[in-house]
This record gives sequence, structure tokens and C-alpha cells, in this order.
Amino acid sequence: MKFTPDPTYEGLLKQANAMSLLINTLEARTSLQEINIQKLYRELCVQSYDEMNSLRDTIHILTNEVESLEAKLEEHRKGK
Repeated sequence: MKFTPDPTYEGLLKQANAMSLLINTLEARTSLQEINIQKLYRELCVQSYDEMNSLRDTIHILTNEVESLEAKLEEHRKGK
């Protein structure tokens, strides 16, 4: 888009005001987008932390089960 300055002072003033409004609007939108990005990042971090804890709990349960089965196998071998 090519900008053509108005030849009159009043026209230039209107163009400058319109440009200023556009810049302010874009800055406000950018600020809102940054806030939304930060919010989504925090939610992702919490979700990842919860998933990590869930996996840790699952690994702990499975490790205990493996140790229990290994102990039973060892008892079975000693009994023979």
C-alpha cells in the first residue's frame, strides 16, 4: 500500500491522527497477544509438570511391581 500525503495541513493532521490511532491499536493488540502467550506458556508448564509427576508415579508403581515379582521369582527358585 502506497502512502500519499494530503497536500493540506488539515488533511495531513487527519492522516497523522489516523496513523496514531492505528499504531495505538496495534500496540494494544500486541500487548494482549503477549499476555495470552504468557498465559498459555504458564498453562503448558503446569500441564507438563503434572504429566511429569504422573509419569514419575507410574514409574514408581511399576518399579515396585517389578521388585515384588523379582522377589517372588527368587523365592520360587530357592524353593526348588
